[in-house]
Amino acid sequence: MCLGLQAPMDEFLSLRNYGRAISRSDGPAFRVTWSQDADIVSWAGISHDTIDCATAVCRQMMYEWCPESDLTRIRDRLSNTTLGYSFVADPANGLGEAYLELSRRACLATANGLMTDDDWDSVAVRRYLDRYDHLTHFLVLLVYLVGGQAPRGTELFALEHCNGASTSRGVCVYAGKMALISRHHKARRTTNSDKILYHYLVFIRPFACMLFRICYNMDAESTLLFSSPVRPREPIKTSILSKILRGQTISTLGFPVGVQVYRQLSIAITEKHVKQIANPFNQHDDKSKEADINVSFAWQSGHRPLQRGTTYGLDGAFPNSLQPALLRVYE
Repeated sequence: MCLGLQAPMDEFLSLRNYGRAISRSDGPAFRVTWSQDADIVSWAGISHDTIDCATAVCRQMMYEWCPESDLTRIRDRLSNTTLGYSFVADPANGLGEAYLELSRRACLATANGLMTDDDWDSVAVRRYLDRYDHLTHFLVLLVYLVGGQAPRGTELFALEHCNGASTSRGVCVYAGKMALISRHHKARRTTNSDKILYHYLVFIRPFACMLFRICYNMDAESTLLFSSPVRPREPIKTSILSKILRGQTISTLGFPVGVQVYRQLSIAITEKHVKQIANPFNQHDDKSKEADINVSFAWQSGHRPLQRGTTYGLDGAFPNSLQPALLRVYE
């Protein structure tokens, strides 16, 4: 059989050879999967396995207790820059001492309880704090894996869960979701693991800090979202994240993937699978047929949308760079 003949087999062989060449250059496509709602793309199921592991550890630390966590009812003032403020500390939410219920359950639990003979069980407390450290590592990995394109380690570990003396927190509740805000590139990133992060910040973290304070006379409090109890005011090093990621990818993929490699993979996934389906938009468009119908209100006031938004549209409840309209555009 000669190539170039007008025969079906020649076409089949040509397509097969072309497919083999493409597969060698692109890699196995089955490793990239989309969620059923087409909102999340994942690579080799790493994020799903991590969420399952984090959920299991969180459930153990909560003693199978699952309190109501309706984030749509949570008040979080993004414009509040008071030292120590967060949605957990906001009096309107009543979450400041919510962890005491977890403390009560941990002390009265018949299985893996933390108290015995009216005193703390040092072995059980140490086991619980080890799980806390384990859950913290899973959350680091979750934020890194499911928060969009992988951030740099320095950006991730600089996030704060409450306002510092001269810094703003990087964790907030917006539109019924937990969101991370990196001030470096002003990006809003949803973790897609709202309940785990909520339970961690409201119940598990304060309770663990209380155990460190009472049982070990250690001050583990810190504004940083992720920090070591031994050095609570120092950001975790990127090497720790790389170690966690390598361990998780070995169990999932069978071989280790470090931070640098995964960052390149996440960018490659975006370029190949996300960028092509994303609909380009111009948020200041007010003339084309694709323009939002609401631009008519700007024209009625004698302004174009950009000028109207700059002059009159600022919402005092938000920082200038994080207006609700801008957040809705990128949701």
